[in-house]
Amino acid sequence: MFLAALLLAAVVPSAPARADGEAPALDGTSWKIDVQPDTTAQDKVKPYQEILIFSDGYASFKEAEKSGFAAAAYTTSVEEKGRGRLFRTEQSSATEGTEVWTGAVHGKNIEGKMIFTRQDGSVLTYSFKGRKLD
Repeated sequence: MFLAALLLAAVVPSAPARADGEAPALDGTSWKIDVQPDTTAQDKVKPYQEILIFSDGYASFKEAEKSGFAAAAYTTSVEEKGRGRLFRTEQSSATEGTEVWTGAVHGKNIEGKMIFTRQDGSVLTYSFKGRKLD
């Protein structure tokens, strides 16, 4: 079900934050996340920690910025039954490749998937989980 929700987030247009407060607006929030490579990528890369910041319609990643991944626009949609907010962003680096981040926010928790396509065309898949920074 989580994967279906992430796929849905990739095709559903951006939706405004709900007035009733059930689905959190993401702008103005920061998240500390643990990023884990999947089993096929574990021998190539290591897990790492990242800080994700949503601001003014853009998502940025502190560690990724060091490799040339600039902040990029993100889209959101309300999760089925209004239990959370789904998001998607695509970050690019002229020297490294492209990262596509899709995830779900539930209260103070965040989780999702990141697909990193390197400049040479190889693809690495990661999962991530984390918590909102106060």
